[in-house]
Amino acid sequence: MKKIKILCIIFILIIAVPVFISDVPASVMTDAKEIPKELKIIAIGNSFSSNSLFYVYEMAKDLGIDEVIVGNLYIGSCSLKKHRINARDDNKAYKYYKKTAGEWEITDNVSISEALADEDWDYVMFLQYSGDAGKPSTYKPLNSLLKYVRKRVGKHTKFIWNMVWAFQSDYKAKRFGAYNYDQELMYEKIVYATEKKIKTNAKIDLIVPAGTAIQNARSSSFGDTFTTDGRHLTYAGRYIVGLTLLSTILDISPEEIKYRPKCISDEMRRVAAKAAS
Repeated sequence: MKKIKILCIIFILIIAVPVFISDVPASVMTDAKEIPKELKIIAIGNSFSSNSLFYVYEMAKDLGIDEVIVGNLYIGSCSLKKHRINARDDNKAYKYYKKTAGEWEITDNVSISEALADEDWDYVMFLQYSGDAGKPSTYKPLNSLLKYVRKRVGKHTKFIWNMVWAFQSDYKAKRFGAYNYDQELMYEKIVYATEKKIKTNAKIDLIVPAGTAIQNARSSSFGDTFTTDGRHLTYAGRYIVGLTLLSTILDISPEEIKYRPKCISDEMRRVAAKAAS
């Protein structure tokens, strides 16, 4: 009889104690950052922004972001000065790359104003032409370009600066001569220009240290092997920069981004996540 009474009391207590079951995902209930439901990012750039954005769509979708739109306004080797002129004159000078699903859609003869009006962008990314990236004096057109873009996007839209990478050490083209064909010198000058002209610019919300991530990876067992031609990134290099870019935007660890294409080995994945951290 005593045993039955005890069991009845325990049963009554269990019923009486309220049980709270939350419908909030576990990741949100932890210290992890909440992942947004949508991500819309466009670059006013060149081939280096193409490299930087290459895997961002797939990485973002794999994180569970419902709507992902990635855009890139492309002119090869385009500088801030040229972008500013194109903005001022509303030139239809760009190839507009846009990814809303599996493949890139490409539209020729698009102006900056047209691409900005195409979506309600969350982020607009800017960068300097690689040959000029280590020359602070070439950053002068940036402010007028930022002003132009700000008038054409929402108040919520954030501006990102992509700090690009130095050339491969064995690159022989004349544009590398400005840095005495010295990769470390070029990297240091890019960092200096970023500190002098970008970190001090209140209009820039986020800086993506893509160049630092690639430089970190070059110190790994893979060495200085992350470009196809001395400038443009291999798939591994694009993966590293993609991790760097998305983790910066979402304020999460690169380790939390699990997407890995088949061409990236387990060891490269480990190096990439560490380089992007």
